[in-house]
Amino acid sequence: MILLLNLNILVGQDLEKGDSMRSCRVLSAIVAVILATGLSASAKVCTLQDIQDLPSAQKPAVDTSKSFSNDHWAYKTLENVSKKYGLMLGKPGDKFDGQAALTRNEAAVILVNLNGKIEQENLQLSDSEKAQIEILKQELQGETQKLVGRVDKLEGSVNALKGSVTSLQASDKKNLKYGFGEDMKIGGGMLFMYNGSIQKGADNVAPNFGFTAVDLNVSGKLYPHLKYVLGVFPNRRFDSSTNGILGDAYVATDIIPHHKVLVGQMRPPNLYEGSLSPYSYDVIRIAQISRNFSAYRDTGVKAIGNWKLMDYYLGAFNGSGNNSNDSNTSMDMFGFVSFKPLAKAPKYGHMEIGGGVQQGQANPVANAALGTLGTRYARQTYGAYGKYKYKKFETITEYATRNGYNAQGVKADGFYTNVSYFVTPKTQLLARLDRFDPNRSLNANHITEYTLGGNYYLSNINLKLMCNLVYVKNDLAKDSERIVLQGQYKF
Repeated sequence: MILLLNLNILVGQDLEKGDSMRSCRVLSAIVAVILATGLSASAKVCTLQDIQDLPSAQKPAVDTSKSFSNDHWAYKTLENVSKKYGLMLGKPGDKFDGQAALTRNEAAVILVNLNGKIEQENLQLSDSEKAQIEILKQELQGETQKLVGRVDKLEGSVNALKGSVTSLQASDKKNLKYGFGEDMKIGGGMLFMYNGSIQKGADNVAPNFGFTAVDLNVSGKLYPHLKYVLGVFPNRRFDSSTNGILGDAYVATDIIPHHKVLVGQMRPPNLYEGSLSPYSYDVIRIAQISRNFSAYRDTGVKAIGNWKLMDYYLGAFNGSGNNSNDSNTSMDMFGFVSFKPLAKAPKYGHMEIGGGVQQGQANPVANAALGTLGTRYARQTYGAYGKYKYKKFETITEYATRNGYNAQGVKADGFYTNVSYFVTPKTQLLARLDRFDPNRSLNANHITEYTLGGNYYLSNINLKLMCNLVYVKNDLAKDSERIVLQGQYKF
């Protein structure tokens, strides 16, 4: 019975293809009472085409020989009894139209709706009303049989869908679930780069070909709301403490609404660009503050909060870098927040404004002359960024400063500004200004990089070709120029 109630809208729509407004009036409990009317719900007496071929479905409603006008006895009977027992004819507020005729198909639908209400609410009708409804059943017997045939056909389709779902569920049970969990996915990518030196400078970058990244990732679900990620870099060394073979390796839960909590090895939430995947960069080589302050992995816990107008990131890490056990007694603490002021007005573009802080201690540096590991020292990093994207145009600016850069008390800072524009859906042009000061206590020691480039997206971010022209101005040493080409494939 519940299934038939859910099918009434489909049937009501097919009865009157030529008059959507009038068919909308009769969409409520269409076939809930087919059993009450004495009709067989299993009779296959017609097809959808048969219903569409009904005379009243092909003729205008004003054809009184095929319909009931507002002074017809059947019209009056349906109106009186329906109003008395509160039958809804369609949307709330719909009524009989006293100026329009009622088609036989509409009358049939109203009749079964009325019988449905009588059965569900056990209404007590007068002998006169029972007689009138019985006459209506005889009058509209052909139309109600067509309704039953249509319902039976739809019910058969639903049963077929149920069978398909059952088959899919049975097939899903055969998927690999144990050991690696459910929904296991394998992905990865590679970055292949050519670095060509036009003028060799103090940065000592020699012309070369090479894979800057080759990674393989496995992810899946251990349990509802508990996921895992494991990434490796096959082209790296097992014994490296800074560039080891292990990449992201963590479990994550989203059991708290609007939150994710990650535990394991991952990127700390330190600055904006440095926390991104290399496959999402617009330039081949990220900014100097990102390279020197934030582009690394560490072991710890990270919480991410996500709302429409704001995101935040909190983290506590061992401070020893990726692929390393904790080698000091102090943790690195991180906090980062991002506001999205245009989230509720996307027609004006996408904007992010945010910043964060990192507080911890630097790892001790070995001193061969003294035979010691040196002294730990405090290290703090502060950063802020702004990002705006409107249609084909995007700009990003980020500033960061660190106290304790490579030595106790040394302060370094820098910023970059990146502007890009899609001249075609696949072709992006960009320019970047990147400036870094490795020691703010010294004068005229800036390193400034100017980059012009373009990207061609063969298949979104999955397959991309990149070209950068880079000029490096070094205040203390020789400048350099180079052309860098990179191919990116991600799967």
